Amino acid sequence: MQKSIFIGFNFGSTNLKLWAVDLNEYLKTAQVIDRGEIELTKDNSIGNLTEAVRPFIFNNNCFSPDEIGVIGVRSAILKGLLPGVIHIDHTYMNALDQPELIGTKHRTNDCPRVAYPIATELDIPIYTADAISSISQNYWDIARTTGIPGIFREGYAHYLSLRYLIYLIAKRNNIKTNQVNCVLVHGGGGASIAACVGGDIVVTNNPNEWNPFGERAGALPALEGSKWLWDKFKKGSTIEEVQKILLKKCGYVGHTGAENFEQLLDMVRKCDKNATHIFKTMCYQFGCEINQRALEVESAITQKDEFQGVFCTGGMFKAMEFIRGVNVNGSTIDGISKWLETQNRTSVFSDEFSGEYETEALTTQVLRAIKGDIKSQSYIIPNL
Repeated sequence: MQKSIFIGFNFGSTNLKLWAVDLNEYLKTAQVIDRGEIELTKDNSIGNLTEAVRPFIFNNNCFSPDEIGVIGVRSAILKGLLPGVIHIDHTYMNALDQPELIGTKHRTNDCPRVAYPIATELDIPIYTADAISSISQNYWDIARTTGIPGIFREGYAHYLSLRYLIYLIAKRNNIKTNQVNCVLVHGGGGASIAACVGGDIVVTNNPNEWNPFGERAGALPALEGSKWLWDKFKKGSTIEEVQKILLKKCGYVGHTGAENFEQLLDMVRKCDKNATHIFKTMCYQFGCEINQRALEVESAITQKDEFQGVFCTGGMFKAMEFIRGVNVNGSTIDGISKWLETQNRTSVFSDEFSGEYETEALTTQVLRAIKGDIKSQSYIIPNL
């Protein structure tokens, strides 16, 4: 029996998402033949989650286990991961047990742990692609340096979605990926705004630490921020508790009580003054970062190089209020096209690429590696 089924694993904030595609058809049709979800609770252990996945794998009406040929998972955040597709092997799995190699605590670190026993049982390969920590070797060192020796800005970003967007832009414009020069924007719970030069991401904000703040703290004034931290520690908070506040309970969540962007939008539409102020602040921050990335791209390319524009993805860009609110070079994102035309550049595409791309990105990248269009790699433990 032909092993033509791909199974994908991806942790969301509240669930583990599963999907199945036919390897022979997906690149032509992008059709998912089945989906599944496992609700996450505080009591979920890795073993329990692996067992919860088994019915989707072994008792599925759409395919048999014998037809499964490959598994793809959202990557753990390991230090030293390179961009692209990574074959998960013993070295990769052993690294997950070494705290010094974990870039940051994140639910996606558990994705390989849940899926690897399934792949081993089925005796099939398992891959991942473009981790949050897969910083390019061409990333600008000057963008990482801070005013405190020994502290660096880590260039973490939503690389899985952003690098897939580079592939889509090249495909749309019938050019090679190394000809893509643009600004890539992902607006979700955290925001990644990246400068892409020659098909490579060379600068990005860190969605955990820089503006725009989303549901996170964003860039804080150093002196006032240190006072806030000291007060939390004096009151007995642990570093883990403080980090949870900074990453999950700040930004629009802390200011308005909204649990997600849709709730914030609803408050804005009901003319809540505080929510409207925070919403406008976020729009302003997005505009500032997009402007900065655009200048960085322009400074790195020649007049012969084409600047394809500003490409926006993520759930935030489904909302017209947000698209109209973000200000770039003196105009709203709705009017960026006019600004780019004055620079003899092409237009912005926001609606076209709005929404999440993680499922499509992971599936497509792994299938391209299987076909030989791109080369997969093995994880090499870095010298820290």
